[in-house]
Amino acid sequence: MTRRTLFEVADKLRPYLMRRDTVMRSAVPVEETIALVFQKGSSTVASIVIELCLAMEHVLLKEEVRLPEFNKMTSSMKIFRFPHCIGSIDGTHIPISPPKLQGAAFFNRKSFHSVLLQAACDGDGHSGVNHDAHVFRSSMLFRKMEEGTLIPGNPMFHYAGVSIPPIILGDGAYPLCKWLMKPFAVPRDERECHYNKIFNHSRYVV
Repeated sequence: MTRRTLFEVADKLRPYLMRRDTVMRSAVPVEETIALVFQKGSSTVASIVIELCLAMEHVLLKEEVRLPEFNKMTSSMKIFRFPHCIGSIDGTHIPISPPKLQGAAFFNRKSFHSVLLQAACDGDGHSGVNHDAHVFRSSMLFRKMEEGTLIPGNPMFHYAGVSIPPIILGDGAYPLCKWLMKPFAVPRDERECHYNKIFNHSRYVV
């Protein structure tokens, strides 16, 4: 990050990170904490990383990470001919060196150690041993979509007498929900084949 950005972030997080000097040691400056220029002991580094992540979640997440307008989300997916869709979801494994004595907990079905990154995106930290569906059901995204609170007002799309909430597209690993669509595992006719073709094209965004 630039020097200017560093000091802007430091000012926002200062109330949550600033510590007092003691007779034993001087406190690590907030700017040094954010810049991750450590030259410190491993236990100090671990403590700093945890405090920094918590402070960023408490302050920056609410300010900087926001959902786009509902109409913008659906319009970016309309080019794929999937109405009332706000995006697509998928997971990917990030290779890691596992913590000592916890290797089995991070050894995934692809035969390497990882953490699972799950992302949902429009057209524009679980361990790797977990299945996509488990991570999904444990996520805030799942809870908010179940409650109908992710999108303000939970606007409905009405078709053939059916009220359809905002929907997300997932592959076969995800559970079928009233708001999550998935492909037919074995299409039985031309209509289902056509659905899968449109569906798979729409999922390419993720």
